[in-house]
Amino acid sequence: MIRNLRTFICCIFVALTTVNVSAQRDLTNIPAPDPQAEMEAMRLDPRIEINLFASDPMIKKPIQMNFDSQGRLWVASSEVYPQIVPGAAATDKIIVLQDTTGDGVADHSQVFADNLLIPTGVLPGDGGVYVANSTELIHLSDSDGDGRADQRRVVLSGFGTEDTHHLLHTLRWGPDGCLYMNQSIYIHSHVETPYGTRHLNGGGIWRYRTETQSLEVMCKGLVNPWGHIFDAYGQSFATDGAGVEGINYVFPGSVFMTSPGASRHLRGLNPGSPKHCGLEVLSGTHIPADWQGDLVTNDFRGHRVCRFTVRPQGSGYNSRQQPELIVSQHVAFRPIDARMGPDGAIYIADWYNPIIQHGEVDFRDERRDRGHGRIWRLTFNDSPLMKPTPTGALSDVALLHLLESPALWLRQFARQEFKERNADDVLAALTGWVGEAQGAALLNRQFEAMWVRECLDRPDAQLLKTLAACENEHFRAAAVRYIGLRRDTIDDALALLTIAVADANPQVRLEAVTALGDVGTGEAAAIALRALDQELDENLDFALWNTLKRTQSQWIEALAAGSFDTQNKTARLEFAIRAAASPAVVAPVVALIRQGEIGPADAAALLSALADAADAESLNEVLQLVLSSESAFSDPARASLIEAVVRQKETRNVMPSKGVELLKSYAETTDLEFDSPTEQATLKAIGRWKAADLQPIVLAVIDRAKQRGSLPMIALATLGQLATDASLQPLAAVARDTNASPEWRIAAIESLVGARPRLAAREAWGLLASRDQSPWGEQSLRGVLRRKGGSDLLVEALAGVTLPADAARGALREVRSAGSHAALEAAIREAGKLDDASWKMSAEQTEQLTAAVRDSGDPVKGEAIFRRSELQCIACHAIGPAGGRVGPNFVSLGGSAQIDYLIESLIDPNAKVKENFHSVVVLTDDGSIVQGIRDSETNQSLTLRLADGSKKTIPQETIDQVGEGRSLMAAGLVDSLTRDELVDLVRFLSELGRTPAMTLSTDPIVRSWQKLVFSPEANRLLNRTSIDSVTTDNPVLVWENTTTFVDGSLQLAELADFKQHANSIPTAFMRFDFESFDDKPIRIRLPESDAIKMWVDGKPTPTWNAGDLKLAKGKHRVTLAIQRGKIVEPFAVEIDSETPVAILDHF
Repeated sequence: MIRNLRTFICCIFVALTTVNVSAQRDLTNIPAPDPQAEMEAMRLDPRIEINLFASDPMIKKPIQMNFDSQGRLWVASSEVYPQIVPGAAATDKIIVLQDTTGDGVADHSQVFADNLLIPTGVLPGDGGVYVANSTELIHLSDSDGDGRADQRRVVLSGFGTEDTHHLLHTLRWGPDGCLYMNQSIYIHSHVETPYGTRHLNGGGIWRYRTETQSLEVMCKGLVNPWGHIFDAYGQSFATDGAGVEGINYVFPGSVFMTSPGASRHLRGLNPGSPKHCGLEVLSGTHIPADWQGDLVTNDFRGHRVCRFTVRPQGSGYNSRQQPELIVSQHVAFRPIDARMGPDGAIYIADWYNPIIQHGEVDFRDERRDRGHGRIWRLTFNDSPLMKPTPTGALSDVALLHLLESPALWLRQFARQEFKERNADDVLAALTGWVGEAQGAALLNRQFEAMWVRECLDRPDAQLLKTLAACENEHFRAAAVRYIGLRRDTIDDALALLTIAVADANPQVRLEAVTALGDVGTGEAAAIALRALDQELDENLDFALWNTLKRTQSQWIEALAAGSFDTQNKTARLEFAIRAAASPAVVAPVVALIRQGEIGPADAAALLSALADAADAESLNEVLQLVLSSESAFSDPARASLIEAVVRQKETRNVMPSKGVELLKSYAETTDLEFDSPTEQATLKAIGRWKAADLQPIVLAVIDRAKQRGSLPMIALATLGQLATDASLQPLAAVARDTNASPEWRIAAIESLVGARPRLAAREAWGLLASRDQSPWGEQSLRGVLRRKGGSDLLVEALAGVTLPADAARGALREVRSAGSHAALEAAIREAGKLDDASWKMSAEQTEQLTAAVRDSGDPVKGEAIFRRSELQCIACHAIGPAGGRVGPNFVSLGGSAQIDYLIESLIDPNAKVKENFHSVVVLTDDGSIVQGIRDSETNQSLTLRLADGSKKTIPQETIDQVGEGRSLMAAGLVDSLTRDELVDLVRFLSELGRTPAMTLSTDPIVRSWQKLVFSPEANRLLNRTSIDSVTTDNPVLVWENTTTFVDGSLQLAELADFKQHANSIPTAFMRFDFESFDDKPIRIRLPESDAIKMWVDGKPTPTWNAGDLKLAKGKHRVTLAIQRGKIVEPFAVEIDSETPVAILDHF
């Protein structure tokens, strides 16, 4: 046993958390399989001790493990995984481990069963053990007491076998006595039961009642959910070994990513979190009080055992990652399962393998380890262990008292033991046990009695009713779930669910809404809609949508019959329509509107929903009502509805079969007000439906716009969408009309792109070439650039064209923002003669620019220009405490430098170089030339600060010559700026330290940062490992120095977006370093948002703890992950302490 006496610092293991699958192909440094060496490579939480409970040859390749009520550890192991050699015999095993001496080390190992094929789950119970054996769930038992299975029964078969690590797995007993089983994404299961065949395609969790052989799907989705646990109230959580959202809250009917055919899915609780395997809830007297109820899981890719704190939030939970229990530098440490043991310790199954996965690495790769495995035991050094309590020999009364144990696993063992006993005897004892309690103890015992009755399949309707009405919201939620499941045996179940759907607690409402979906009637659907009377969070919204989706045929039938009672609340009917998204709902709702039972305001909301549900025929009914003169819609409302119908062509490729006919009739009989919302919507319909006969309406709008000096964007786009010669001719005329405004011409060119991209390219260059001042119209290039082959068309069209220099600069910037187009950029430079277009100093130009800076310069725009990476201003110049040190600090530049001086310094950097900022040029004896600002010099060396901010030290003995150089600011650096941009930049510089808005505050703002630069390799690293990898020093992670804006804010638009998967929320990463000078608490102030994740010194740290960080004296690093989709506004970060800290600047 070893004790960790050092501070737990995650950065120790940085290299190991970044090992990804692609790196495995080149893995050659395979460590010796020495458990002691593996243990020594671990870094533990300071309170934890670790010892080896079992290792090879006692156990090899553990996949899943579960303890039984006698304290024995049952382990499913597979040396065959990932694929059996064709023709070879299956040799995998179920091993039983036992610590008979109580010293925390297994001293007895028994092969209970062998000749199995990749057993991926094991669970003791029902007089033997359940095993997930490839496509089957089998039950093995020992009838003669020799410790080996001699009875085998196939319980269920028909589980899919498409992928060996997606097979049926993760067997767990629920508090209701049901057996829960997981399967993963590539599996398609079709399982026969006495109640019919049950199907589950893709990932999900099964619920199986062994006594009745009832099998149902509890939830769907997740990629590879190798982890499932129940908390003290029967709520489920799951992990995903291939997902990126950490802990997932699972409730009946929930659907997660990758579920085949699912149009909606729920998100996990920790977006961007690693891929986790195994899951356990911490409980028992040995666990520290502040860890009780936390979840432990394994980042098997990152060689970590992780902990999450989960707390109720709305109808679900929030989850915060805490510092890890174990972090290892050992490449073969692969924790994959976690269990609470009979002594209250935490047990970790270690697959032990330098190679993981089998999609990227060959099945037969010789580096795969097939003969080793470990079970590790974690204990707390300041807490006494629990005394193991075998339940088999206990009386019924003694078992009942275990139901009040703080150890959740003891409660479960007691329930499972009750299943083995005479139900009548158990219920008699249970009744007496409950009856002797009072107050809070009575309620707790009633709750535990509910679980025992569920395990015995002997529910008590009155008990469920009592709990559903009790003061404890967790008890109410659990009771409501089982009222729904037992509804056929409870006379007034629907009435109870009606009460629950209006409960003050959102989780109770969630359970009620889900249960009503199972009821499956129109009446139940109408009751479920009452949940809309209170706020819906994501889980509730999904559950209600799912209930209405599942029951759509029933409630639509009731709606048509006039019996669907929404209590005259249109919002309920609208929600139902959107959930069903079925054309069948259109006719009955349209009938209600035509009959006048729904007013115009409510009708508009319903028709918008119907548009999203209708097919081509029923969409005619919607459009007729929308366009009818009898419909008293306001102009904006009618326009919105027309657009809703038109939108279906774009989103679903559906348009009303009589749409053009109806639209023509409407246009001919209606006097559309110019530029009104309805006119604009009608134009969109004409273009999207290609109603060429209505082109005169479009041309008339354009003519009126010309007369009024407005820009008819939609009308011009409509001509392009019609895509006929007659419609494109007037567009081309506008595009080449030099008397037209640039905005008109840009809009016309953009409208030409779809039908005539070559013509659009030609006209775009014609626009830029015809201008002699800004705006140059470079935006006209965007549409062409977005077209396949668009850059080639632009190169072709540019031949022989001469561009004004500023127009060429603008075009270059536009092209660069669209990606890399080297040939096009070269053509633009040639067309704009940019080599000859550099800024030239003259008295006249200086005078004109100076006047423009004073009159029209915009300092806000100027600051954005100053921060452009291509200008490198930040890399060379600090503004206050943050920024480069190559050039002068600009913190008070505006108070000392005149505008004309600033202009000259930018255009001709060598005209006046600030003292002490002349560069030196060093010639070394090998012929190298180094230019930089003198940083320091000794007799032994000369250190220069280079233009990129780095330092270079040159030995004096290697220096041949030192001469005076020029300014390190490159001449022509601002040549890429237009006149307006140069004016704005100078205005910004002239206000630094002079105006309040451009003067640094004295608040303790973190101003010096590093931002993660996007690269495919970095994004792939986060995809293959987790976002926790950003805290490592993996070389694919490139960090760029940056600063805040002058007001201290971080401008999120400057950050690179990383997406682990296509449907992931874009996330950006930043970090800063600081030094504390004592051990006083550190206070970091961040926005209050769950969209920010924080690590301190590599440790995941909840942002709610940021205001009271207890850190040792010294240097520290804070890393932030910012979900860009949730936070869009700039924000500042402050840090302070009783003793001020120092922000470390990397420039």
